[in-house]
Amino acid sequence: MMTSQLTEEERNFARFFLVNFKVSPDIARRFFDGIFPPTHLAQFINSSMRAIINLNKSKRINAAQLEILRRIPGTVWPSYLPPMPAVIKATSSKDFDLTMMICLLRNLGGLLTPSNGWDQLPHPSDTSPGAALATLKWYRNQLAHTTLTSMDNNEFTDKWTQVEKALTSLNNGQKPHEVTDILNYDLAGEQAKTLANAELKQLTKEFLDSEKEREQIENANATFVETWLKDDESFYETEATKLVYGKVQDCNCIVVTSNSGFGKTATIRHIALKYKLEGYEIVPVGVPEDIIKYKTNKKQVFIMDDVLVECDEKIDKIMQTCGLHRYMSKEELEDSAVSAIGSYFVKDSNIFRFIHDSLEETVGYHFFIFDPRVMFSDCNISFIRDRVRVHSNENTNESVDKNIAIIQEDELNDDHLTPLYSRMWTELCNGRFSSLLLSHLVKNRKFVHILEPILIIIRVFLHKKYFWKIVSSERRETSNQSVLENIFKIISNHELEDNRDAISRVIDDDSSFKYTSALD
Repeated sequence: MMTSQLTEEERNFARFFLVNFKVSPDIARRFFDGIFPPTHLAQFINSSMRAIINLNKSKRINAAQLEILRRIPGTVWPSYLPPMPAVIKATSSKDFDLTMMICLLRNLGGLLTPSNGWDQLPHPSDTSPGAALATLKWYRNQLAHTTLTSMDNNEFTDKWTQVEKALTSLNNGQKPHEVTDILNYDLAGEQAKTLANAELKQLTKEFLDSEKEREQIENANATFVETWLKDDESFYETEATKLVYGKVQDCNCIVVTSNSGFGKTATIRHIALKYKLEGYEIVPVGVPEDIIKYKTNKKQVFIMDDVLVECDEKIDKIMQTCGLHRYMSKEELEDSAVSAIGSYFVKDSNIFRFIHDSLEETVGYHFFIFDPRVMFSDCNISFIRDRVRVHSNENTNESVDKNIAIIQEDELNDDHLTPLYSRMWTELCNGRFSSLLLSHLVKNRKFVHILEPILIIIRVFLHKKYFWKIVSSERRETSNQSVLENIFKIISNHELEDNRDAISRVIDDDSSFKYTSALD
């Protein structure tokens, strides 16, 4: 607890603590209410019920937070959930803590993922709302786990500036007056004592919330371990297993790696169970940061399955979007896919494919509706090329295939389409020009206008005089297949005939002259 005699470093820490635990939740709540207006919050929760339940199952929303959501008037919850008390206190977004608001905004609010992800401090140049929320989350978590009570001037200035920038961004570009108020606090005498009591109350709430979350995690871990014990009954111990066990005794951290199907997961679980017999608590974790989060004074062995560490970012994002729990192993994923062979999938070597193109199109369309941002970022480019179209405001009654994903012209500048433009740029940089030029999207003039910075590059390369000079030079200099040679193949491709009008608009657009005239 603070006293009336604080050093300058202690006052720095007190101010930084207060801005994060007193101001940050309130500003985040104003932003949250702007995305999910209080008058429509119950409707939003009801329409997102499945996703919210999955967030709870994957432990991103803990039991206490779920209870708050269930007490919002007007919400209708599945009958299989535990019954609520007959008399309950109504709740609203005023009862949401910072963690839950960020969780809902991150997973259901349509915000773009910050440059460094949601769980790291964003890059200083990232000014998106997601980056601002990630900044608040980062420092809130640091303070919740710190044992320090002081902060030197340089550290204070640096961290305060970042938090103030985030709060200003979320507050419609206006620095909240609460930030200035805390800077002007006279942390001495009675005011210091009052603030100390508020700090103690907040810390107590944080502790109780974390204890509820820990209890939920421990129950989930017990379920995992029970399943492992059954599977371990048929485990055959090998020399490799003994080698790994010996390494664990010598080292605090080891990585078990091998080709797929060699029993890595079964081995590390078997060894963890052996340590359980020695009095260790088994803690499955998804990311290294969880080790710090769930570390206690008990004897613990942490297990991190490779599905969340070694798999690429695409699979991880798809798992999150679909609501799969964070500890699902590759074996469980594969077993689920195998059970659908003959009904939904066929298996060619180690590759699962949809049994029919129409089924793939239906699933693709459903996933697009579910989360277009992830779909644009990670789907096969052929889906964007063939199944995504822009409807002009004049032709809203145009009939299309039911599995065609439609973007209205008045949505073209919306944030949720940023991943689409980024994907187009990525395809262009990788030399896959046909994916862009053959797309139905470039038949819409307004879409082409938004993509103008990308299309300028295409115009430069398609400028015949310049193009042939560069291709000729490039072929003399290297035998490798270059980006320019890819362009040559695409321009020679007869499939471009179908998009002659779209390509002509790209080449003949008058605005391109100022970019290509220097090349004549």
